[in-house]
Amino acid sequence: MLSNSRRAGYFQDRFEGSRMEYQVRVTRVKPGRMDDFVAEWTGNLARIRRRRGFTIVAAFVLDDTDDDFFWILGYDGEEGLDAAEQAYATSEERTSIDPDPGRLIEYTEVKPGRRVV
Repeated sequence: MLSNSRRAGYFQDRFEGSRMEYQVRVTRVKPGRMDDFVAEWTGNLARIRRRRGFTIVAAFVLDDTDDDFFWILGYDGEEGLDAAEQAYATSEERTSIDPDPGRLIEYTEVKPGRRVV
């Protein structure tokens, strides 16, 4: 049987006694809007996430796609990633961003990830 954290799509980092939890995210951006999305993501969302204790391990767009934005999110706080994500999503900082970057997104997949090296 899977643990609650694994069912939720998170794995804990087993290296060096860390509690770091990771999410691998794939965001499909609306056609032709990647430059706008990246500008808003780096200018607003990434900054807010870092301020709230998240680690952005990597974020990139592959050369062979115009619409997929891949990123790896980490969190090492006592309350865990689930609680931190909920607090972020409902925070005044996040909900007050205008225009909302969500308008540029078709969907986001959150996939489990664990560090192996």
